[in-house]
Amino acid sequence: MNPSRNRRGFALPLAIMIIAILTAAIAAGFAATATESVVNNAQRAQERAYQIAEAGLQQFVVRRAEAGFSTHLITDPSLITTDSEYTRVQLPGGYADVVAIQVRKQFSAPKPALYFIRARGVDTAARLGGAGNATYAERTVGVYAKWNTATLNVLAALTTFHGVTEVGAASNIFRTKNPGCTSSDTSLTSDIATVWAVGNVTQGGTTVDSSSYLVLDALRDSAAIDWDAIKNGNSVVADVTIPPNPWPSAAVLATWPIIRIKQALYSVPSSGSGIIIADSNLILPRPYDWNGIIMTGGIAIFRGGSGTNVSYTYGAVVSGLNHLLPGASPPGAITVDNDTVGASHTVRYDPCNVARAGLRFHGYSVMSNSWMDNVATW
Repeated sequence: MNPSRNRRGFALPLAIMIIAILTAAIAAGFAATATESVVNNAQRAQERAYQIAEAGLQQFVVRRAEAGFSTHLITDPSLITTDSEYTRVQLPGGYADVVAIQVRKQFSAPKPALYFIRARGVDTAARLGGAGNATYAERTVGVYAKWNTATLNVLAALTTFHGVTEVGAASNIFRTKNPGCTSSDTSLTSDIATVWAVGNVTQGGTTVDSSSYLVLDALRDSAAIDWDAIKNGNSVVADVTIPPNPWPSAAVLATWPIIRIKQALYSVPSSGSGIIIADSNLILPRPYDWNGIIMTGGIAIFRGGSGTNVSYTYGAVVSGLNHLLPGASPPGAITVDNDTVGASHTVRYDPCNVARAGLRFHGYSVMSNSWMDNVATW
């Protein structure tokens, strides 16, 4: 027998076997690549869901009091009969469902209400699974927080860290007593001082009170205002910042917003309600009414009028706060550094308006070392 004949057809089975092995290897490579791609997509989606959950929780804590942020929030959750408030925060690439659950009711000021705030982040940028599966990556984070009820410590109808010059012989700065907050009681009998100033208080060209400049530290401690944190640290989140935004509309003013003014000198265009935080000097023209709290770094000029051009400020005013900044010079004995209260302009302390405006200072205070990831939800 010829040995070469026994090897006929050997190449074909060998080629088929090699092709089969290569096909299996390539298929396995494609499968591994596809699996790795799915795993990577899932991991990236989980990271995005985590970022969305964290961003949603932070926005809830910081922005919950903003006008129009949500219709499912409560002005003072420590007083509610239910145990939670909630909202959905829309973010690029997904959304976060945030819920604040009351863990402990408020007993007293030293023991505020305690909440657990959880945020479920959903990444809608990509689906996990097949094309017909609408499953999105989710991640839930949480943190414990206290309900902060701190507000402005009112010392007087007008508290100033320089002096006050009143135009006219009759005082236009009055005390108000309205403890029930149910009526506009304009009684002049109250335990709230008319004016608390560091500099001189003059009335119609006559000095009626010559305060000592040595009380600056005492007044700073009594007012307990961290002006550096407010002005430079943005510790109070504003609804409207001027500039770049214009003065808010009447609809926005009806919500008692926080208005931050960063101009060196600003004249308030219209009447309104809420909190004005001016970095420097502020002019309150006539006819003009303001309900709430006014805080200025520089001087406040209350322009009066005559006849029907009578203006009112009902609430509390604090001025000259730039003297509290680190390294600031103490107030000087010059009238240009004084607030000016014009004739027919009444500055009146109103505890109801102060309380109403002060609700914007209330909010959640996150407790340290209480952050949780992958919180169980159901």
